[in-house]
Amino acid sequence: SASCSCKCLCPAAFPPGSFDRILLDPPCSALGQRPLLRWGQTHQDILDHAAYQRQFLLTAARLLRAGGELVYSTCTITAEENEDNVRWALDALPLALLDARETAVARGAGPSAEEALAGLPGCGLDDAQRRR
Repeated sequence: SASCSCKCLCPAAFPPGSFDRILLDPPCSALGQRPLLRWGQTHQDILDHAAYQRQFLLTAARLLRAGGELVYSTCTITAEENEDNVRWALDALPLALLDARETAVARGAGPSAEEALAGLPGCGLDDAQRRR
């Protein structure tokens, strides 16, 4: 059976490859959650957030075992903090992009792949499958 525990520990306390799965939700600009924040942030602020998030990605990649799964999640809508950071991680770190239909969700750890991916554009599910 699966188990999960949440503790606040320094990442340096763990040897490389300590984790099978990592959910990385780094600090971000929160523009997807609070769009009005955009008026108080400059483009440089967004770039600073993205650079800070890359430090978390570096640490996560070090802690992830070979063959493990890393989910990178933010509540923002900026390309710099999302697509650009994923592209950077794929280029700079020993990570590969997975087809979400072949990950833990698809293996039965949670909702079905169809349910989990129903709202994602480009995942190939039609309206009939979403209404299931």
